[in-house]
Amino acid sequence: MTVVVNEQEEERNEKQHINTLLLIVVFIVTTVIAAFADIPVLRQILGFIFLTFLPGWLIVHILKINNLSPSVKLVLSVGLSVAFVMFFGLLINTLYPLLGYSRPLDTLSVVSSFSVALLFMAAIASLRSGSEFSLNLESVKLTTKEKAYLLLPAFFPFMSILGMHVMNATDNNAMLMVLLFMIPAYVVFLAIRRNDVPEKIYPPIILCIAVALVLLLGLRSNHIVGADIHTEYYLFQQTFHNGRWQTILNSTLDTCLSISLLPAIYQSFLNMNPEYLFKILYPLLFSISPLIVYILSRKYISSFYSFLASFFFISQYRFLYVGYGPRTALAILFFALSVMVLFHNKLGTLQKNILFTIFGAGCIASHYSTAWISFFVLLFTWLGSIIVYGIVRRRGRKNTNKSGLGNSHVVISGRLVLVFFAMLFLWHTQVAGGVVFKTVTRFIQNSIKSFYDFLALAKVAPGVEIALGVGIAEREIPVVIEFIFSWLTIACIALGVLTTLIVKIHFRASSANEIKGANSIAFLRKFDAEYLIAALVCSAILAAGMVMPYVFQGYDMQRTYIQMVVILAPFFVAGGLILVPFARKRWGYVAILVVLIPCFMCNTGTMYQIFGVPQAITLNSEGQQYNVMFVHDQETSAAKWFSENTAEGARIYADWYGGSRLVSQGKIRSSVYPGAFIEEGKPLGDGYIYLRYCGVVDGKLMDRNYEWHDIAEFREEFARRNLIYTNGGSEIWK
Repeated sequence: MTVVVNEQEEERNEKQHINTLLLIVVFIVTTVIAAFADIPVLRQILGFIFLTFLPGWLIVHILKINNLSPSVKLVLSVGLSVAFVMFFGLLINTLYPLLGYSRPLDTLSVVSSFSVALLFMAAIASLRSGSEFSLNLESVKLTTKEKAYLLLPAFFPFMSILGMHVMNATDNNAMLMVLLFMIPAYVVFLAIRRNDVPEKIYPPIILCIAVALVLLLGLRSNHIVGADIHTEYYLFQQTFHNGRWQTILNSTLDTCLSISLLPAIYQSFLNMNPEYLFKILYPLLFSISPLIVYILSRKYISSFYSFLASFFFISQYRFLYVGYGPRTALAILFFALSVMVLFHNKLGTLQKNILFTIFGAGCIASHYSTAWISFFVLLFTWLGSIIVYGIVRRRGRKNTNKSGLGNSHVVISGRLVLVFFAMLFLWHTQVAGGVVFKTVTRFIQNSIKSFYDFLALAKVAPGVEIALGVGIAEREIPVVIEFIFSWLTIACIALGVLTTLIVKIHFRASSANEIKGANSIAFLRKFDAEYLIAALVCSAILAAGMVMPYVFQGYDMQRTYIQMVVILAPFFVAGGLILVPFARKRWGYVAILVVLIPCFMCNTGTMYQIFGVPQAITLNSEGQQYNVMFVHDQETSAAKWFSENTAEGARIYADWYGGSRLVSQGKIRSSVYPGAFIEEGKPLGDGYIYLRYCGVVDGKLMDRNYEWHDIAEFREEFARRNLIYTNGGSEIWK
């Protein structure tokens, strides 16, 4: 009887194996037809799945990575897919010109090459994985109870899309405000019902919340929104129209495949509005990062508290406004994946090394600064581990796990650090010609020099100045609230890290209960020694930004913070739980939510709305953020007029951030910021003056210090010029 059952099982697996392979072939062929026939909607949907999920899923099976949860397979599939698109795209970009094909990134080349590659990979994955090569839908089936818990979160992305459509059309943010109150309310509901909530539904809830929130900025305006993103979009446009990736700006941005080659390949497949591709692609890819934080945290704390750790990550300003920095977003995503695979227990050593190398290379090719910070985290964690294990061995502790400091094996080895640095060095020297290394060297030198300005608070970056509370008494109430709760989150992280360190040093398994309150903090012993060392390194990097202010003048404080939060998030939760001895243990989550919910409300802008302060661009059509970042249709039309009616290299004057519109909307990089004119009132030379929406409608110009000047101050300059273009929201004077 057993033999018959086994034969039936094998036959069923073989049939499922063949069906999966046939399904993949049909999917690839259908995607190719949709791309070449340019079938609307179908081309975009199938093309996105084709590039974002299928390559990574096949690589997972080629590497025979089995026995993983659906959430781990999902994030690995997405991360590996994005890395594959970048590096396979780089391969055909390099090889095809040698064979006489000058446009390796056009639709015919990209679709054909990727389709053949994926068919080949599917065959290898089928042979390698055997019966495991199947779409196991049983693991994602939900019970009625689980579906009930997911019913409301499933509507969050739809509310985000519809609410932002209404906001763009009518300036009515009511639906968005409802959404931004419903999300924390649902988190509180889950906290109350935490003992009844199935663990299986936390990952989909995290994804629903994450997607809903990242789409807010992505769908705001008909055009890209942000600062550096305008130059990044220009690089993408040039790469796509040239049909080839190459050095364009001779700057550090040329090393970032994430903003040039990657979106060009997506555009070749999807053929959609390029601005919407650029606005939405990166937020959607980055939306899996909170799930990575959940997976990392789940190794050390319960599913509910891991959910709170992921929500803490979601609540960060840089997550909510990920559309401001596409290249940073992908680099942090790869950094998070690198950390996840290193500390995941169900991956073999060889699998970890391969995955770490792939994700490390993805981080390096996505953003130079994030890659260097990742390197320093790895380097100092490795050095710290060597020191700690060396001390333990010298003390003659044969069973190092007894002290909580030892591991059965080293997670971050010197070999991995060396491999990462070798990739970092080769990529930046070969692509940027040493520009990155010169920039990094100068950056480190200036950061060290700036240490002496710390006590006097001189030359402090704006983000650090706010973090230190400079002038906080004169600011609006929501700014004060944000300042207080931001420091409370930092205090929770610090408490969690330091208490874990004390526990790992002084607690022994045989004496843990002898310590007062040991039962309430015994969970801290679960943290790996190397993970704790990595957390200490991350904390030190953030502290260095405070005592060396130049660090956050050269690199945004918020970007560094969210990268460090990837590792520090579970310690935020731990810090809140450590307060449990002072309250009833079953109410321990309250301490976390009391800090977490206001933090979320401040960073989303809802707290500012309550006090009538128009702060968030996603909720307002006024205020500083809106006036700086929002691109109006009239500004785009005027920028395109320049590109169509003026000679290349023509002198064009624009206020601060006016030039960014010209770069992205008109492909004009030669504009000049007239600092002497705006800031000192000195006359301009010959050339054009580009007035964006604020200059025409609000009558004001912005200087480099983000200060506004009344345009009436410059009436003499405009009196001697002619108005040659106007559309009601933008003007051109000559």
